[in-house]
Amino acid sequence: MTAIVFPMSAAQCEDQMHRNGLNPYMACWRPVLMLVAFLSLPAYAGDAGSPEGSRYEACMESSRGVTADMLNCTLSATDDVEAEIELALKELDLAEEQGTALGEAQSDWKRFRKSTCEFEAGLAGDGSFTSVALADCWLRLTQDRLQWIRSQSAREQ
Repeated sequence: MTAIVFPMSAAQCEDQMHRNGLNPYMACWRPVLMLVAFLSLPAYAGDAGSPEGSRYEACMESSRGVTADMLNCTLSATDDVEAEIELALKELDLAEEQGTALGEAQSDWKRFRKSTCEFEAGLAGDGSFTSVALADCWLRLTQDRLQWIRSQSAREQ
């Protein structure tokens, strides 16, 4: 379980810097940034008012900050969004050339998502929250991609 304690005093920051070899930014602000990232998770899980969005929010609330439970919630929501992407892609009525181009774009996007999320997770450090940061990024970028695909579908009509 990851515990975030606020506020961190200057002495605690100094202690964290020396004990963990962190720079002042990481020692003092990382817990705040992680809390902000954690609180923003529900905004990226599904469409507003959709069942998976509310399921995700309920799941995260019931996780009570337990890393394994948070990961299960996020991975499940990501699976739901990826299934929606597959459906949205099948619904597109594209010419062969456009379909090939979109397939290449999807492959490029998957590489982008992987490298971007690995970078973001690296910013979280080496603790248990690293896996949560990775999963959160994966969900957020997957949800963004779904919205982009849906916007292409709207343009097509």
